Formats: sequence, structure tokens, C-alpha cells
Amino acid sequence: MPLKGLRLLLVGIGLLFARSTFAQQYMVTDLGTLGGVTAVATGINSSGEVVGLSSTIPGGDSYTWHAFRWSHGTLRDLGVLAGYTRSEANAINDQSQIVGVCQSSTLRARLLVDG
Repeated sequence: MPLKGLRLLLVGIGLLFARSTFAQQYMVTDLGTLGGVTAVATGINSSGEVVGLSSTIPGGDSYTWHAFRWSHGTLRDLGVLAGYTRSEANAINDQSQIVGVCQSSTLRARLLVDG
């Protein structure tokens, strides 16, 4: 029985080291904001392009948020459709096509192609 406990301990230590080695393969990048204090990433594609939504005014409410696309160090405001006050990008595919929503009193889905 003591040998079995030692094996479990060794396996547990091995998993602990494997996780710490695996975690070191990631890098955290600050994407910035569109002028406000908060940004939320909601999607990423295989090229590393990121989409999401960001506040545009410091201290602004949720209606001052715009969809964004971050690509190779550049954060771009994707704006809103005419008549809407807020937008958010939810996903991006490998062709850089972005899907999201615009909002005022109602929601409207949209497909953005941001080249």
C-alpha cells in the first residue's frame, strides 16, 4: 500500500510540473481601449485577430460601447450602424469576417467585413 501512495504522489508532482510548463507558453497582451476604461474580448481567430467591445468615454454608460477589431498591435473602432448607439463584435473567422450586434432600443444582428 505505501508503494501505491508513492506512485500517486509522483504522478501528482508530474502533473503539477506539466501544468506549469504548459502555462508558460502563453503571453498576455494588453489590447487597450477605445478611450474608456474597459474593454472585453469576445473572439479570436487563428491569425491572432481579436474582436470585442470597448467603452469609448471614461465613466460612460453601456451605451457608449463600440465593437472593435485588434490586429497586430492596432485597435480599430468598428463603429455602429446609423440610428444605433452601441455595438459589439462577438466572433471573427479566419477570413476576418466579424459578426456582432448593434443596439439602441432594439437589437440588430450584422456581419462586418473588416479588411
